[in-house]
This record gives sequence, structure tokens and C-alpha cells, in this order.
Amino acid sequence: MKTLKIAVLIAMLVNMVFLTGSAPLDAGPVVPDVVEPPAKISPRPAAVQGTGSQTVNGWPPTNYGGSGVATNPSYPNRVILNGYVGDYAWALYVFTLPPEVAVDGTNLLDLTIGFYGGDFNAGGDPPAIELWNYNTSGYATSVDAAYEATGWHMINTTALAADPVSDYVDANGQVWVRIRTYPGVSAFVDNVKVSYIYNKAPNPPILVTPADHSINISTYPTFTWDENSNDISVSYSVYLQRFGDPNFTIVPGCTDVFGSSCTLTGFPVAGTPLLPGWAYDWKVSAKDVSNYTVFSTTTRQFTTYGTCHALTFNVFGNSGVAPLTSPISSSGCPDNHYYAGTVVNLTAQPDMGKEVFSWTNTDDDTLEGLTNTVTMPNAAHAVDIVYEPSCYLLTAAYTGTGLDPTASPLRSSPTCDPLGDGYFIYDEAITMTAYPDLPLWYLASWTGTSGAFNNTFTMPPYDHTVTANYSQACYSLTLTHNGNGANPIANPTMSAGCDPGKYLSGEAITLNATPDFGYSVSGWTGTDNDTSTNSTNTLTMPNFNQNASVTYAVAGATATINGSVSLTGRPIPPNNQWLTNLTIKLLSPGTSTVHYTFTVNTDNMGEFSIPGLIPGTYDILTKGATTLQNKISSKVIADGLNAFTMGTLKEGDSNNDNYVNATDFSLLAASYGKCLGTTGYNDYADFNNDNCVTGADFSLLATNYGLGGQW
Repeated sequence: MKTLKIAVLIAMLVNMVFLTGSAPLDAGPVVPDVVEPPAKISPRPAAVQGTGSQTVNGWPPTNYGGSGVATNPSYPNRVILNGYVGDYAWALYVFTLPPEVAVDGTNLLDLTIGFYGGDFNAGGDPPAIELWNYNTSGYATSVDAAYEATGWHMINTTALAADPVSDYVDANGQVWVRIRTYPGVSAFVDNVKVSYIYNKAPNPPILVTPADHSINISTYPTFTWDENSNDISVSYSVYLQRFGDPNFTIVPGCTDVFGSSCTLTGFPVAGTPLLPGWAYDWKVSAKDVSNYTVFSTTTRQFTTYGTCHALTFNVFGNSGVAPLTSPISSSGCPDNHYYAGTVVNLTAQPDMGKEVFSWTNTDDDTLEGLTNTVTMPNAAHAVDIVYEPSCYLLTAAYTGTGLDPTASPLRSSPTCDPLGDGYFIYDEAITMTAYPDLPLWYLASWTGTSGAFNNTFTMPPYDHTVTANYSQACYSLTLTHNGNGANPIANPTMSAGCDPGKYLSGEAITLNATPDFGYSVSGWTGTDNDTSTNSTNTLTMPNFNQNASVTYAVAGATATINGSVSLTGRPIPPNNQWLTNLTIKLLSPGTSTVHYTFTVNTDNMGEFSIPGLIPGTYDILTKGATTLQNKISSKVIADGLNAFTMGTLKEGDSNNDNYVNATDFSLLAASYGKCLGTTGYNDYADFNNDNCVTGADFSLLATNYGLGGQW
């Protein structure tokens, strides 16, 4: 060994505080104290895979001894070893590995031991690192020279590899590492480190699919398992045995796979499927990097698919087709063919407006809905399904004032008889009848029928509501005058909710007349007091269109005409259909000079009166709003009352041009089929004054088509 230099000794004496006694420099060699570890015990159970490392500061060691051990206040974690001549100084470090590291010859895979330190001699020998060997019951050392220049001093791993790792670590995981000087050498130790790699048999995998005792499994099944928290380095293998065979055989293509699934490519050799209809047992092994192998704790059994059995349907009721099936077939079978035990979902397909009446030979024959299931037996199987029309509820309602409309027929019979009135099958033709509170309310429109103005429809394939919309009737008030003056002014100008000039029945209306200078009111028609000669009068609106007129006269007008007309297409008078307005003109005989123009209203007999005329001889022209004009010539009008028949007025003049032609027909056609209160209704196409445009009005127009009125 190298001789200790005087300079180093002086430095040591200056910088160190000794904790133990010293020996004379000339003392002979001394065998270091030996502290022996306890005897080995049986290995502990194995644990998880992993690596570990423990490092301790140089100070304090577990134990120390020899010629001198000290610390330096400037380096509180450094131990200083003073090896006097003929004596060692040493420090012992005991490491206890974690409980999961078992030492049984396979679990602990690698062990690396070293320390960081050196000597105080320039170029001197570093301390020796020693490891307790349980096999030889003594310290052994073999320093790895490659690390000397780095400050780390390692035990040569090649030397350790010649012995079992368990020779240096006991079953409790204790590793004894001793650092010592050579005699006459002083050195230091900063850190001591033990690193290790260990392994454990993996956890048994947990089998997932195929489930235990599952049936109809593919002859090329996919096996899945739970890795049960194993390290990703663990590989798995699948083993199979056909039921009744004595031994399991590893599955080709499913050997040493990583992950949690594998699909069979053949058994017992690749390309050969499993036998159909056979039971197989399966299990999975897990193997770690040290080839330690464990099997799943359970073995599972499955049966491959067998014969493909046909599933057929008998459909009754002529109202649909066979149900849809899901799945459409078992794997490897034609459509609608299944292995025994397969659960097939059924979805019925009735025609529109139809439903399922019954199922037979299903899993639940009490069901009447669209869906059901059937579990396939080990034979061909037929399911019966019966369809029938569905009954849907019709609800009749109204808005406004009146009664609920009624349906004809009352129900679809005999299909819906058990449910009662108001239930109908899909596409049933139904006619509705409305009941407005007449005469003040009328049917304005329908909701839920085939059109707003149509009271018929066909029942849809669902519950349905039809509503009759009732509205208050608004009647027209026409104001005219005879003689010199203005038309009367009405107050109010309309009823609430009505258009201008239209009123609800019973509305109280005030009329104000304004005659020209020199004229006065000589009479009224269509008012509450037609005999009044006041310029103000009243009118209570009736439940029909009304005409009101005032007559103005000058002094000396003492003659009165009591006239009448004949109207075609109306019931025998008295009847309100004879209520109409006429334009009466009085002319000088044989000329076009007009002396009087009157607008008068007939009563329900077709009669009217014109007072305030100057006696004389006149040609008289009479025209209705929808008639051709009549003429009676050279009529003498005397003082007092004069009774005249104006003749029969021919109907059909819709545009009041005194001709019946194509224009009038077009106006009638546009309003045909419509009534008072209905959008599109035209009073001037209603020739018989019954508040509707019908075939009767067409007949009146057709009779006089091509004619013109008199002049």
C-alpha cells in the first residue's frame, strides 16, 4: 500500500475532529471489526414489477470502527475515515429494500452498489467498497475500475453476476455495504447508493368474453380479458380444450400477445375453425419478462353456433307485411335463419291506419304493440301476426256562439262500435254539420276539414279535431235619397267588428237627412218611422241587408205613386226575398229628359211608395240592382194616390249595365257556392236574394242571357 504522506496527516489534524481513539502509528496490522448481519430467512411473497434506488448521506453510517472516524463541520454529511498505519477505518451502511422486493433467485433481477468519495492522498488508494456475502458469510469486494475517475466507486456488476443476487440480499431485503480505508490512508465518503431491479409473477388475468356458458359463438371467436393491473410488459396466451378432451392446448396466433384481446385464426392449427355446435373450455395465461407464468383463476365454457333454423311469419288481416327482424340472421346463416337460443327483435309493419291485433308464438303473446321478441328454438319456427284497422278519436269543437258540430256517420261501424260515437278508422268519409246561434251568428269557416269552406273530410291516421268557426253576421245598410238633397248620414258608421257600412242585427242607428235649399223631407222608407217628415230618423238594424231612403219634395208636389214589381225566382210573397231596392226615373214622354230619379225599397210584397210628385204625364223607367230595366210609357200621374204595376223585372245583370252577358256569368261563377259571410260572396250574383249563389241564380241568368233592358 502507498505510504501516508506527512502533508496529508497535517491537513487531517487541522481539519478533523476525531470521534474515536487512535492507535500508535507503528502498530501492526489490525483485523477490522466485523458486524455480522442476521441469518437469512425464507423468501417473502412476490410483488409488482419495478425498479428502486436508495441513497444515504455519508454521515451518519449505521456503524463504524477502526483507527479513526470523524466529521468536518464544513461538510456535515461527509464521513472522514482515518486509517492509521497498521489499522483500518471503516463505516457500515445497512439498506433495507421495500417489502415488495422478494429475493428468491428470480424476483430480484439486478443489483448495483457504489459510493461517492475518495482519498486525501494525491494519487492515493481510494477506500474499498465491500458487500456482505451470505453464502460465504464474509465481506467481498471487486471494484469496477471504470468509475474511479468519476468520484463514484462501484462494485463490479460482472463480479456480482457470477453469484446469485440472493447471496448479497437477505429475504428481509437487507443489503450490508461497508466502506473502509487501507492502513495508513485517510479518505472521505459523501453518499452511498443501492439500486435494484425486481420482478414479480403477474396478476392472473380475468376472463371477459366469451361469457361463461354462452351459446352460438362464432367458430372464429374473439377472446377478451381484463389485464388485472398488470404491467404493459406482460404477455398473454389463450388455451383451449374441446369439452371432453383431457388437456388444454395453446391457441395458434394467440400466443404471447400484448393487450387484452385476440381473435382465433384456427384451432388446433391456423385456418381450421372450431367445430360448430361444440362446447369448448378456455383460459388465459400471463407471463412476465422473467418468464414467470400464471393462469386465470377461472376457466370458462362456450358453445359454437349450430344449425341455422328458419324463422317465418304468417300475416293475417290483409293490412300489413311481415315484421322486420333484428338481427337479420345469425352469423354465417342466411337471412331470417338463426341458431337455437338467439333472441330476435320483431318490429311489426302494419299499413297506414292499421295496428297489431295479436301475436302468436312469440316470447310474449299478450303484447299488442308494434314490437315483440322471439327466442329461437332448436328447430324451424313460425310467428303469427294479425293486423286490424285502428280507431281514432274525432273531437268536434266550435268558436263563437253556437253548438258543437256533429259528424255523419257517428262512428265507423262495426270496427269502432266497442269504443262508441266519435271513433273512426283511417280514410272514413265524414260530413260535418254546424249549428251557429242564428240569426245573429253564422258559420264563417271550418278548421280541420278538407277546406275552410268545406264541411267534408276523410279521417287521418291519428286523433283529429274539427272546429266550426262561428262569427257574428254583419249586414249592409244602403242609404239613398229621392229629390234634391243628399243621402242620409248614419251614426254610427258601423258596428264594432264589422266593415264600414255594415251592422249587427239590433244596432240602433241615427239617420240625418240634408235637403237642398227650397226642399224639405216629405217621407222616409226603410226606417223605424217612414211617415216622419223630420230630417232626423232612426233605424234598428234587422237581421238582413237593409235599404233606407229619404224623399225630398218642393211645394205643390201633391201626387204619390204606390207601385209594385214582379220578381222572378222568389217564393210566393210575402217573403223577405222580395225586399230589394229599385231605381225609378220619371221622364217627359218620348224624350230622355229626366224629371225625377228615386231609389226606393220594396217591402216583402214587392211594393213601394213615392210621394211628393208634381202631377203630369211621364214615361216611367224601373230597374233593380240585378235586373234589366222596364219601361211604361205616357202614364198620367194625378193629384193624390196613383197605383201602378211596373211589370216583371228580368234577373241576371250582375254589373248593372242593363245587359245579361258573359261578364255577368263570370261574376256569378266567381261567387258560385258561396253565401253571406263567406269570403268571395257577391251580393250582385245572388239574383233570388236568398243570401247564397247557387244553381237557382244560374238558371235566372241563363233564362235572360243575351237580353238587354228597355230605355
